[in-house]
Amino acid sequence: LGDVKKLATSAGSAVASANKALGWFVLVGWAIYPVI
Repeated sequence: LGDVKKLATSAGSAVASANKALGWFVLVGWAIYPVI
């Protein structure tokens, strides 16, 4: 995700924060997935 992070930060703060939020959703989703 290094390249995606570079592109998101160069695109602007809104894109960077959206990318960070999306990353958290993916992380939490994969953390919960084995439990369900």
